Amino acid sequence: MTTGQEESLYRGGHATTLGDGRMLLARYDFSAYRSLLDLGWGSGGLAIGVTEECPHIHATVGELPKVVAVTHRFIQEASTSGRLSVMSADFLSGSMNGSFDAVVMSNIIQVLSQDQARSVLKNAIKVVEPGGNLYISGRVLDDSHLSPLNGLYGNLFFLNIYDGGQAYTERQHREWLAEAGFGSIERSVQPNGRSIIVARKPS
Repeated sequence: MTTGQEESLYRGGHATTLGDGRMLLARYDFSAYRSLLDLGWGSGGLAIGVTEECPHIHATVGELPKVVAVTHRFIQEASTSGRLSVMSADFLSGSMNGSFDAVVMSNIIQVLSQDQARSVLKNAIKVVEPGGNLYISGRVLDDSHLSPLNGLYGNLFFLNIYDGGQAYTERQHREWLAEAGFGSIERSVQPNGRSIIVARKPS
């Protein structure tokens, strides 16, 4: 895929990721956060959405090295560009720097194999401040594997497109997060059927 094709792809989903950031703020209190790391989906839309509503937050977008140039273009266009940064990050290998009050992973776990998902969560906890939170946004199945429908339909797509990806269950997320060292794990299902899982790094 060329750089231009990648940018077109991200522009197509940019409004959705902006909405994801605003949805987080409508559901959770971000008033105590000063720093946020947005991992995944190269436009940085979630970080932009958060900084538009929260002038006290500086957000960093962590993206794969090959996507960073595209991410920079979206950040430069944002009205809050002075409070946005871009970081080259590979969450699979663990090459992430810094420490953040909140880390958000949107649509990442569901495109990974089980072993990859466990590795990513073990890497993510390293950049969460003690007492800070990790937010996982995406399709999560109930433990019955039969609901919500959004996750069930998404699972058919992931199983056909990605080598190891699928919509994993709430129990799997809880087990992997606990294994990585997170606690106070909670899941909420949004009206659109997507889930948000929040986990805290012990102080």
